[in-house]
Amino acid sequence: MTTTHETSSVVHAHTCVIEGITYRFGVRWAAAEELAEPAFGRVLLHVRVTAGDQFDTRSFAKLTVMAPLGQPAQIPRLLTDALRECLNTRRSRA
Repeated sequence: MTTTHETSSVVHAHTCVIEGITYRFGVRWAAAEELAEPAFGRVLLHVRVTAGDQFDTRSFAKLTVMAPLGQPAQIPRLLTDALRECLNTRRSRA
């Protein structure tokens, strides 16, 4: 069973490039569901995203993502999809 610490490690290891900009992710906090059947558990992730230079620590965006706790391989795709949605929302408001 995956723990929130392992989930956080997956988030911190993930980067993606969208339109030539590199985005990095960091967990602000994570909360796992406590279920009778842990295989179906989910984790709520509040994630900070930084853009560009890895030495620039200013947040570009804050995302909240619900991910399956026992399937950490899905987390990078969920993060990238959430970031794309955030970017599209920003563009439509501009």
